[in-house]
Amino acid sequence: MKIKLKKGRIIVFMAVIVLLLLSVSLGYSSNDTLRETKEQHEHITVTVQKGDTLWDIARSNNNSGEDIRSLVFKIRTINDLQRPVLYPGQKIEVPVY
Repeated sequence: MKIKLKKGRIIVFMAVIVLLLLSVSLGYSSNDTLRETKEQHEHITVTVQKGDTLWDIARSNNNSGEDIRSLVFKIRTINDLQRPVLYPGQKIEVPVY
């Protein structure tokens, strides 16, 4: 009985270690994405017009043929937008490729 209990604890311990390592590695990869977005590309400043959406701005500034969803994500990340809401007159940075 004691042997089974020890095996169970070892399995739980190993699972916790694996999950911890996985979460740390995912954290580093997301930081690399953010660093790449902020450092490797030039940016232009776009002034939001009435009726503009992130999708519209991404689509009109997508000269590289990049997936629009990826570009919208990068715009939100660069500008630290918690929500995809834009306001007329707001200035946002858009990566240029």
